[in-house]
Amino acid sequence: MSAEFERLKTEIEVLKKTVHDQKKIVKKQIKRNEELRNDAAAGITRLAERDAELVQKYDETRRLKDKCEKFESTIASLSSLLQCQICMDVLHKPFVLSPCGHVFCLLCLREWFRKAPMSGYGDPEYSHYLVHRRKSCPYCRATIVHRPIPLFLVKAATQVVTKAKAELDGATYCPDSPAIDGGDDPWRGIFTSSEEEELRDLSSELSSSYDSDYVNSLANYAAGVLTRFSHSSLNHELESISDSASESVGNVEDEEDEDSIGDHSNGEDTYVRPRWQPPSTLIGLSDLHNEDGDNLTLSQRCLLLRGCPWQMIQRFRMSYTDAEGIVAHVSHLNSMMLRENPTSDVDRMNRVFLGWNVDVDETVDRHGTTYMRRALEDLADHPERWEVRPRPHAHGAYDAIRLVRLIVAEGDHVGDSYLEDWHHEE
Repeated sequence: MSAEFERLKTEIEVLKKTVHDQKKIVKKQIKRNEELRNDAAAGITRLAERDAELVQKYDETRRLKDKCEKFESTIASLSSLLQCQICMDVLHKPFVLSPCGHVFCLLCLREWFRKAPMSGYGDPEYSHYLVHRRKSCPYCRATIVHRPIPLFLVKAATQVVTKAKAELDGATYCPDSPAIDGGDDPWRGIFTSSEEEELRDLSSELSSSYDSDYVNSLANYAAGVLTRFSHSSLNHELESISDSASESVGNVEDEEDEDSIGDHSNGEDTYVRPRWQPPSTLIGLSDLHNEDGDNLTLSQRCLLLRGCPWQMIQRFRMSYTDAEGIVAHVSHLNSMMLRENPTSDVDRMNRVFLGWNVDVDETVDRHGTTYMRRALEDLADHPERWEVRPRPHAHGAYDAIRLVRLIVAEGDHVGDSYLEDWHHEE
């Protein structure tokens, strides 16, 4: 029995030890659970803080996205406002046209003025054709008479817009631009030259219009006509021409002594040769025909565009070139002996150079006889308005070149003067 008691006692001791170990394990588990509970609470707190941070970042991202969209919309609106109507891109080196006010790129305008449809039948190869041809706005077709003006403020705005678009697209902004022909003057050869060049051209023309050849031409003209005609009134006209020639010599000497082409102390006007001008008549291609419906030559089309009726072209065997302008052929330079002579050899007839445009009222003077008679009367009454010289390679024939009056306002420079046709003075 004692053995059984010892066995039970030993078993109880083992069980007590086991219970003690289990209590220790339970305590450890409770402690571990407490630690895990604390970690979980801390994790939940961190997650809550992170969620709040993510919400804040999301809100900030959304605000930035909205700002970016507004920025892109603003850039698109500015790009649309600063868009060239030719290349449909943002303006590059913007220039404004006068008087319409439309703005285009420099390169686009240069190409437009060089390649725009011709409004007349001039010769594009002629050196002054592109400068003096009629130019129009690419957008509204308004007539452009002055050089385009650079817009530096708009240029700065377009550079900002272009740079912003490049940054939005992730591209690299390159401010470099292609070189422009013409150096510092991008409109050289397209619009008229600068004021200093105009002054040099005007001075050259003015000095050349009053040389000794002019006086000799008048004297030769008087002698030749006196030999062919004996009418008393004609002799009186030729005497006045000779007197005018002498007066012209005196005026030239006075002007050379004073060394001033703008000082006219004797009160007389100065006349110079006219310059090339664009066509004054704007008519369609369907209107360029003659009465017989035949095809017209380039010269005849130019004459129609420059104010010459078809009957006048036939009657006076008229011709046109960009270098010489409108030329009428007459048998005599006396208005009293003006008559139609279609059988005469044109190469032996007198030529009357009428400039580059004429103003003939076709309703009352469809044959141009009244206009030509007035021109020849003006030649006889006012020889200072004409330059007469023997016609080359045509013995006994003469060239009469109608001059234009040089008007210089008091106090103005010669560069500010302008030329006026003789028929505007009447």
